Amino acid sequence: MRAVVVAPQPRAAEAGAEVLRAGGNAFDAAVAAGFMQMATDPLMCGIGGMGVAHVYRAATGETMVLDFLHRAGSRYVPDLWEGRVREAANGKRYVEGFPEQMGYQTIMQPGTVAGFGALHERWGSRPWAELLQPAIATLRDGYPIDEYITDFLDERHQYGSSPANPSLLDFLRASEGMAQLWLDSDGQPVRVGDTWVNPDYARTLERLAADGADSFYRGALAREIAADLTANDALVTADDLASYRVRERRSLVGSYRDLAVACAPLPSGGTTVLEILALLECFDIAALEHGSVDHLHVLISAMQLAFGDRSNALGDPDFVPDATAELLSAQHIAALHERIMRGDLASAPTDDVPGTTHLTVADSEGNVVAVTHTLGHGSGVIAPGLGFQYNGGGGFDLRPGRPNSAAPGKVRLSGMCPTIVLRDGTPVMALGSPGSNAIINAIVQVISNRVDFGMSPLEAVSAPRVHAEGSAAMLETRTPLATAAALSERGHEVIYRPFAYDTLQGRIQLVVRTDDDQWQGASDPRRQGGVAAYA
Repeated sequence: MRAVVVAPQPRAAEAGAEVLRAGGNAFDAAVAAGFMQMATDPLMCGIGGMGVAHVYRAATGETMVLDFLHRAGSRYVPDLWEGRVREAANGKRYVEGFPEQMGYQTIMQPGTVAGFGALHERWGSRPWAELLQPAIATLRDGYPIDEYITDFLDERHQYGSSPANPSLLDFLRASEGMAQLWLDSDGQPVRVGDTWVNPDYARTLERLAADGADSFYRGALAREIAADLTANDALVTADDLASYRVRERRSLVGSYRDLAVACAPLPSGGTTVLEILALLECFDIAALEHGSVDHLHVLISAMQLAFGDRSNALGDPDFVPDATAELLSAQHIAALHERIMRGDLASAPTDDVPGTTHLTVADSEGNVVAVTHTLGHGSGVIAPGLGFQYNGGGGFDLRPGRPNSAAPGKVRLSGMCPTIVLRDGTPVMALGSPGSNAIINAIVQVISNRVDFGMSPLEAVSAPRVHAEGSAAMLETRTPLATAAALSERGHEVIYRPFAYDTLQGRIQLVVRTDDDQWQGASDPRRQGGVAAYA
């Protein structure tokens, strides 16, 4: 097909495709699809969130990244949680009572509206208000709750999987507005098929449609948001909202085999994606059987070493030196390769709360847009009368003085990494994923599945995966028990997750250019899959 939108939420992909059919371009479609994601998957994303957009503009033949990540408020002080930080058995640190994970003090400067506004202002062709209408109508009229939402609410591994996380019910009770939207009359989470309406959110989007994206930061809407934050002792102020801006960053470009791989740079996950790919390139991956012990041993080892570097050396480049060049240097990759051969691996605490969503769009002009956006861990706070959930800023290193420690205006490290793969300057693949740090490993494996194993787009996103960032490697149950046993014999700690298609492995949304210059899309089947909608 000449144009395609791929997203985990079918309504979002359809909304974007309708814009393409009406003559809009990829940037218009991304705005319409993104706001529909916020309407129909509001636990994963929303106007109180943040994200990263990676674009390829056919007119110039260039890629660029729009960073609209959330930033710590000006009231954040380094010793904010002094004396309250604890460490769980898995090495993950948390604050007693979880104020860094839910409630008003976890909220950071939101960037989502500014990010989608920038996409439209710079390159959109259809009216802004028109692009928000499908989401507004959906929120106003209501819809049956999809299985992927209640699946998230029901799976116990999402919350409360360790003492380092609040329970699901604690999160859903974090504010009156949250409880009213997500708990039934018995105080239990809503169920699949229940009708979900949010007229407050619809009215807020109507105001954004009429007044423009800037009103969220500097208009009447901004004043209401700031008043709510101030009244509840949040760390974000009215000045923080008014000063928020989208950062334009150059793509971080590396290579894999004969292809250029353009990633989102720090504080996003591109450095780690390229470091793992560089380690894989030290091996003849194509000569290995996919999913074999040898293949998984290399993957797991490369992931653990790269995530060890990530934990120890990387942070917001506006605050700490950018270690990307050192980590991707030939000397460092060679040293890590030697460590793999010796079985000398590293590990870091595992981030086990898989929020976030993603969409990928390609149009008939050759433009490509890949957007990953999220609420972070979510704050559990619904803005009173406005209907949307504020973001949650959990994810900073709670130890002071570390590269990823918090500071006013600072961004925590993010696994989000919308990626564009090019041959001779032309995109041949664009992809991204929900899934916290598993985003990084999912992107790496799908690229390798296409390049090393020649898989079709659907095969590439569906094939069994492994995720390793800490000491343990998480496998899906489609991996044979004999393979898991052999990995254990090689010294790997293996965790069998009770899912054949595990949401903690990410959910890749992939677009591929075919040999006849058409576009083909594939949506990851994990968590009920999604859809590729064509125009």
